[in-house]
Amino acid sequence: MLALGHGPLNFPPQLAKLRESDPEIARRTVQGYEPKRYHPQGRYIVLGAGIASVNEWANALDAGASVLALTRNPIPDEQDLNVPRCLFEALGIDLFQGATFDERIALLGAVLKGTHPRRQGWLERIERGRSEGRFDQAIGEIAAVERGPAGLRVNVTSRHGQDAGWLDVTGIICPTGFNKSALTLPLIRRLVEHYGVPVEGGRIKLRSNCGLPGLDRPDSRLCMMGINANSVIPHGDTIAGLKYIARRFVADVARAERLRRRRFPSRLAMQLRLASQASQAIRQARETEQLA
Repeated sequence: MLALGHGPLNFPPQLAKLRESDPEIARRTVQGYEPKRYHPQGRYIVLGAGIASVNEWANALDAGASVLALTRNPIPDEQDLNVPRCLFEALGIDLFQGATFDERIALLGAVLKGTHPRRQGWLERIERGRSEGRFDQAIGEIAAVERGPAGLRVNVTSRHGQDAGWLDVTGIICPTGFNKSALTLPLIRRLVEHYGVPVEGGRIKLRSNCGLPGLDRPDSRLCMMGINANSVIPHGDTIAGLKYIARRFVADVARAERLRRRRFPSRLAMQLRLASQASQAIRQARETEQLA
């Protein structure tokens, strides 16, 4: 099983260039998944409105900072799933896999979106920050960045109304995800070079069981999971998608190994034993507030 995770962190192209040319801008322009520390009196622009962005709104507000949530388009009311719910179900997945590779990629381009959940823990923090004048939202894009008295001066323009103009901020947070090309992963590049694994537009053309062509065989499974498998399983990078792929992989391996099926008493004993172990682990877990 290949579970390689995501590729390198992704920045908006303009900010990526500025980070390379100016170390001070690079120090104050941070990816959402990088370590960071918010200054209590700081003011930060957080790009986007997906789950990672909303999490950073709450983190900055908890630290005592001010937040400007900047999105290119109006924020959807709520979107808990990154693809339509029907593509999380077996029938929807089967229909998706029945399409050609190009049709599947086109469909993903149309329906794949970042999640924008409404969680009570986050909402309370955001509303409290708004009432204290420490949280605001704007629709626009960053047109220019330079050094400024607060750290950075940022020019924000908008296609949906009046420009915000030049803003003095402490830093910019970019929860803009990862480079999705499979070729950014060294192991995948080596497999492509040595075994001719087919790739198109940065996506591996996996078999319908998420197997790697040329390496995956009936008697020897090599399967891909995660975001690199979402051309076969639309929600491949979610917990539900990982479980779907893993269960299918285990069943394929069991068939390849010709494993004998456990008798019912043995299966029942195993399930009870696992349930007991899970219950003990849950009792030992430290209680903490759940934000998401």
